[in-house]
Amino acid sequence: MLSDQPKIRILAAVAHYFDSSGIHKNEFGSYEQENLNSRGLIVDRTIDALIVCLSELGAEFQIQVYGVENQYIRRPDIILENIDPKHIPFLTLDEMHTNLEDFDYFLFIEDDIELPSNILKDLLGIDCHLEIDETIIPNRLENRNGIQFCVDLVAMPGFKNGIKLVNGNVLAQSVNPHSGFMFMSREKFARAYSLRKCLEPTIIIGDFMASALANIHSSLKTYRSLPTSEELSVFHQDSWSNRMLLNGLMKENDLRSLIDEVQNLENLILKDFDN
Repeated sequence: MLSDQPKIRILAAVAHYFDSSGIHKNEFGSYEQENLNSRGLIVDRTIDALIVCLSELGAEFQIQVYGVENQYIRRPDIILENIDPKHIPFLTLDEMHTNLEDFDYFLFIEDDIELPSNILKDLLGIDCHLEIDETIIPNRLENRNGIQFCVDLVAMPGFKNGIKLVNGNVLAQSVNPHSGFMFMSREKFARAYSLRKCLEPTIIIGDFMASALANIHSSLKTYRSLPTSEELSVFHQDSWSNRMLLNGLMKENDLRSLIDEVQNLENLILKDFDN
């Protein structure tokens, strides 16, 4: 960023929750024990990586952790009062919208997303070429037995029609708009918020986190860069695939089949695009 250009102002929101009992009811309906120390390390890595990412971008930024009283590891900057903790993602987006005039860009992440230092710069470089009804989200990666994959496409495979090339990146619209992440300009966020389908916390897909992000992206063409196992990615520290396996909802060979299915689908898209 050139020194004579005004710095962009970014509000970065981290949606954070930890059950103080240490017993967490997951999105699969079963209960699991969460270790305070290991979960604390995840949250710390999320926020530390976020600080590095925003600092390297050269932006003016404010990081706000959103949560509920007595249900956290890192004390929230914004306490959301008298709510069901499952609704934190929806209410966080509502609170962010009240700051619309104070920032140029709005970033929302789950408390288990580790950002590489260059991701926001790369996304900004693409976003400036997109229309007001288009947005880009990163690929949320997990690693299983040395195989790296985009967990959100394994959970909900599929792409919509519409492919474009921006800054050398092949962009495709995914069926799943969830990557634990939202990054929009003020104008795009204002439009997306005004056109969201659900005004109250509502299950649309998956759990309330996935639904909140599906809701805010509902009026937008939401792109991912291909191949999703490599390009424009963030790391999901709290492995969805591992929890699926531990809860008996998926077998190892089923997971591998889904990973292969996504890869084959992407290869077909890239082949058609090259032709």
